[in-house]
Amino acid sequence: MLITTVEQMRALEKKANELGHTYETMMEMAGTGIASFIDTRFYMEYEEDAERSIIGLVGSGNNGGDTLIALRELQSKGWTTRAYLIKERDEADPLTTGYTEAGGTLVKHSEDPKFSTLKKWCSEAQFLLDGVLGTGAHLPLDESIRSLLKAVNKYAEGLVILGVDCPSGIDCSTGEVAAETLHCDYTLSMAAVKSGLLTFPAFEYCGNLVNIPIGFEKHLPSWEEGLHEIITPLKMAGLLPKRPLDSHKGTFGTAMIVAGSINYTGTVLLASEAAYRSGVGLVRAAIPGMIHTAIAGAIPEVTWLLLPHEAGVIAESGVEVIQKHMDKVSAMLIGPGLETEETTRHFLTRLLSPSGKKGKGSVIGFVPTEPEDVKPKSNQTLPPLVIDADALRILADIPEWWKMLPANCILTPHPGEMSALTGLSVKEIQEKRLDLALHFAKEWNQIVILKGALTVVASPDGHAYISTCANPSLARAGSGDLLAGLITGFLAQGVKPVAAAQLGVWIHGNCGDLASEDVDAAAILPSDLIAQIPTSLSILRGLLP
Repeated sequence: MLITTVEQMRALEKKANELGHTYETMMEMAGTGIASFIDTRFYMEYEEDAERSIIGLVGSGNNGGDTLIALRELQSKGWTTRAYLIKERDEADPLTTGYTEAGGTLVKHSEDPKFSTLKKWCSEAQFLLDGVLGTGAHLPLDESIRSLLKAVNKYAEGLVILGVDCPSGIDCSTGEVAAETLHCDYTLSMAAVKSGLLTFPAFEYCGNLVNIPIGFEKHLPSWEEGLHEIITPLKMAGLLPKRPLDSHKGTFGTAMIVAGSINYTGTVLLASEAAYRSGVGLVRAAIPGMIHTAIAGAIPEVTWLLLPHEAGVIAESGVEVIQKHMDKVSAMLIGPGLETEETTRHFLTRLLSPSGKKGKGSVIGFVPTEPEDVKPKSNQTLPPLVIDADALRILADIPEWWKMLPANCILTPHPGEMSALTGLSVKEIQEKRLDLALHFAKEWNQIVILKGALTVVASPDGHAYISTCANPSLARAGSGDLLAGLITGFLAQGVKPVAAAQLGVWIHGNCGDLASEDVDAAAILPSDLIAQIPTSLSILRGLLP
């Protein structure tokens, strides 16, 4: 499912119209698509004719036209339909005429100034189609629209509400929402989701997002270029690594998890188990040796690499131990629970530096081995990397830290860590999540996963993928360790970095949704989420042909 700005969609529609795919044709396809979705989605739940009753709130613009066509089609399919015209449409309007000739009932607001008929209809219907305002609407709403939406809101409970392209009362560019906006159960997006809907507070009013094609494909074959995407299960199913019958553990790679300290032992367990649950062949956890006894029995499948330690954290000399065991590692996660002590800072910088040699008093031990006027080459010995948590905090203190890293590492900051990496406030980051994630992914030449509700996966090529998960069950210490482990597991199996990032993000969010079905979100622990990974993977595999 694609994402456009309001301006991009207008330009696409104009271009399609110029090439012969007219506005009228697009509207016809939109309306019939809406009707087809409603009839198909709800037919089995509402088999009795008396239950299949829908009201359409018809505005004067294109969304109103889409709504009239949808009502006309539903009327022909046996539904009881009623159209409520907010504002007068042209008397010769073929959409109005076509609807009434199909047997539909139509009332104008001018004939019902106190909304008496509308209120009666709302009390009798099962469904409401919101076609009042389109994606070009701006706030504040005029008084007539506010009064209408207030009247409907009093009867909204029990109605299945479907927004045509967007819930009326949302600015689809900024995500601002009028107080009277209806909370939709479904938002039926024409061709692509408008970007403002994927921000807060707008997203809270959208319900389930559904794509309704309007025929661009044949007339604008390259129309998708440059558009961002929503992370969808069908797309994710196609990214899953295959599981051949003649495989062995080596087929699915080795993930190394560099994590943990005396104060954060659980991070190792969460990341390691999540990596294993992704399907990786072997997980090796590189940890400060003194925590081994405390955690080793918790995951018998993990193999351990015990590193030198100081005061409960990984010591700088741990670099040599890891380098000796790097030959079979196909992906590496660095960061969960490391802490940011001086010795660990030296450890991380030496591990990531092109030379890997001990420093002599420069910034946390990093000394280039080449002349200052020669840019160090990227470290070709490092496997694909996921950098998380405390490793991000350590990097944030190093000037131009991104030049130390190979291209296309996966960085997984939450807003606080993104603030440390960029110098921007959390507020600034949250206000422009998509734009900032894309900006810094390009500047750093890395894949940035900006975590939080509606997680953004930003690629350095300027493309972004947005998760529609916004589940408070994920707002828990340790949840990020699980995500990082999942992504590392997919990387180790040979999934490309951008695809591995999307897969991890979708499964992580889906695990939260699955866990929340039977348990209150406030009571869910990250270990509960891990238990849902097999089900989430089964859902994706079930979508494959």
